Amino acid sequence: MEDTILRGLVVPKHILQHLLDYAKCSTLDDALESLIKIARTESGRSELASKNVLVVLELIRFLLNHLTRSFLLSSLKLLRNLCAGELRNQNSFITNNGVEVISCALNSGNEKFVTLLCMVIYICCIGSNERIEELCGAQGIRIVEDISKTASIVGFGEDWLKWLLSEVCFEEHKFPALFYQLSLCDVVTDDLWCKNLTFSEEQAFMMGYLGILSKILNQHLDEVSVSNEFSMCVLGILKKASGSVDFFSTGKSALPTGISEVDVLGYSLTILRDVCAKYDPRSSNNEGSIDVVDSILSSGLLELLLDILCDLGPPEIIRK
Repeated sequence: MEDTILRGLVVPKHILQHLLDYAKCSTLDDALESLIKIARTESGRSELASKNVLVVLELIRFLLNHLTRSFLLSSLKLLRNLCAGELRNQNSFITNNGVEVISCALNSGNEKFVTLLCMVIYICCIGSNERIEELCGAQGIRIVEDISKTASIVGFGEDWLKWLLSEVCFEEHKFPALFYQLSLCDVVTDDLWCKNLTFSEEQAFMMGYLGILSKILNQHLDEVSVSNEFSMCVLGILKKASGSVDFFSTGKSALPTGISEVDVLGYSLTILRDVCAKYDPRSSNNEGSIDVVDSILSSGLLELLLDILCDLGPPEIIRK
């Protein structure tokens, strides 16, 4: 059987043979496409889970090591489908160093790969506190950081990154660590009130995504919650941004303006607006959430907003 897929590139026989046998195909590209279709259904994923089709991880690692993108996109699509709602495949993904493979694929810099990687990570983490902890650990948070940086460069706009950031930042208390990993400074700090902090384009990009995500709060009241820690972190960022912005030279552009400090300030306001708007003080179902708003207010939000308005100038000048 021919196992040469590119000139001078030979896929290890044990990887190739497994995939061809499972798919009942004679070529690798046909096998991958067939397995992708099979893995779209719950029964198909369950059947493939019993056959160790996550040998596709070995294929991905092999392709990355040989610096070729041939079949890589199809392999990642198959990996995504296999992990969607199938616990055995998700566990196999973790135990077979899937995180390491994803990290290597991310470094390839292809925007389509980032979409698939976000999907794989997200579907493996949903409903699993253990996997969330792994994602938010030293190695996992670095992958999220790299995804965010790549996305900021290429203007990534897929929903999977938004939901991934929602899981990590809104609910898992990892926003401060991730936000300051994206800092321009060599020394990373989670001191939200430090006076010498400047904002990077990546930080502004992340705040923009969270600003978009915050609008989801009012649409999915029972699905998305926001921690007090996250809200206080955003308030601290707003305070710092308000002290970094030159209000007399920012122009009249809508967000994003291209000025990191201005964008961070604007998106911070957007997030806090939506956090506050999410909760109805008359509802007994939101007692814990009301505490979040109370904390923001008692920490000086209104005073800060008044200071910002004073810096902007009289209404006839700022108008908006």
